[in-house]
Amino acid sequence: MEKKITKTNLILGFIIFDLVAVLITLATWRAKDSQQIINEVSLWSGIASIILAIVAIGFAFLQSYQSTKQSIEVYNALEKINEKVKGINDIKSQVSEIKDNLTLKATIEQKPLGNLTIDSENEKIE
Repeated sequence: MEKKITKTNLILGFIIFDLVAVLITLATWRAKDSQQIINEVSLWSGIASIILAIVAIGFAFLQSYQSTKQSIEVYNALEKINEKVKGINDIKSQVSEIKDNLTLKATIEQKPLGNLTIDSENEKIE
């Protein structure tokens, strides 16, 4: 299965890489002994964890906002479609009513045809 690198993953990867590089640089530059390096690595790893947690919370809020915005847009589109369907149903009922009225008028106004005979050979109407 092939995974694509997303923009979010790329940004998080660069943040982690930068934090690790800064941590290593500061630890080796300021260190006097091995215990101090261990203490500083622990401190900076804790700070890095906090920063990454804040970034993750930010991304979660952004995703939630975009999802809510998209849901509102879909709801508005469905409302418009619903209004159009109601309009079509109204037109359909009006056309059906006009058809029924025309059929009724045609039946009422129809005149008798008089003597109607059909010749089987020529199919004449007299």
